[in-house]
Amino acid sequence: MKHELRREMKRKLQALGEGEVFRVGMSEEVLPKTTKTLFTYLPFGNEIDPSGLAGWALDAGIEVGAPCVRGEDLEFRKIESADGPFRSGGFGIREPLADAPLLWSPAAENRGGCPKLESLLPLAVLVPALAFSRYGHRLGRGKGCYDRFLSALLKAAGDRRKEITLIGTCHDWQILSHVPAESHDIPVDCLLTGRGCIVCATE
Repeated sequence: MKHELRREMKRKLQALGEGEVFRVGMSEEVLPKTTKTLFTYLPFGNEIDPSGLAGWALDAGIEVGAPCVRGEDLEFRKIESADGPFRSGGFGIREPLADAPLLWSPAAENRGGCPKLESLLPLAVLVPALAFSRYGHRLGRGKGCYDRFLSALLKAAGDRRKEITLIGTCHDWQILSHVPAESHDIPVDCLLTGRGCIVCATE
């Protein structure tokens, strides 16, 4: 079922007008100025674009990081502008430059090669997906990069989990009544679309 749904959602994304920019809504309620760090992403294809929110965060003095793919994992490096400069990375997705400061990665924290996670809290993480349910379950692209990253992030946070807000970003039509989920899947806390923020329901 996941495979069929993934194929259908990819088809719908590809059918959107080429070159159009679909942005998430912005409000201080979603990203309060007490936030210390924002982990954004750089959109691929017709994924909804969070650059406006990232730019607002930078203007508010919030440190912003974007992901780089390293093997099967993600690491987040600091960006100074929502407009780049960036380079072409894994799967053809833009990434921060190779010499951008490393903000956090599971592997680097384990060997002391980046700031400790607690120094980045409170942290907001923008999470892309092909689809979300109103309970926050997500359908990724099948590579598992965000699944592994989120699992490691929350494990590192320990009892400070409440200082991390996981924000699913998507088009309105990507919110479905049901998304297949397994016991190890990590749901997001809220959904952010072009119309605003929806707090995810609890099951």
